[in-house]
Amino acid sequence: MKITRVGPDEIFHRYLTPKWAFLPISGAGAAIDGGRFNRPGVEALYLSRSTQTALDEYKQGAGITPPATLAAYKITLADVADLSQGFDPNAWDSAWKEWDLCLAPDRSH
Repeated sequence: MKITRVGPDEIFHRYLTPKWAFLPISGAGAAIDGGRFNRPGVEALYLSRSTQTALDEYKQGAGITPPATLAAYKITLADVADLSQGFDPNAWDSAWKEWDLCLAPDRSH
């Protein structure tokens, strides 16, 4: 596993829905259903280095982009797991074995 540092004051981006634009550092929207890296009830901010990636994340495959506000964040973090080269279960610590499990509830029933 590769651990990296972000920053100091590196710029990341996120598109805000009108519903949550008044709380730009809240992860409450992600907590409603959970996401790739957070379980339901756990707030998370999904940020991107590129504005295009932030837009793609926001659209979630929608053909028409819903209304949104682009926000920029200055980030400084130490000891961040670097997933940019993907996950290799043979090279990473066993604690990361299930890092990519679907944490959102199954709605197929």
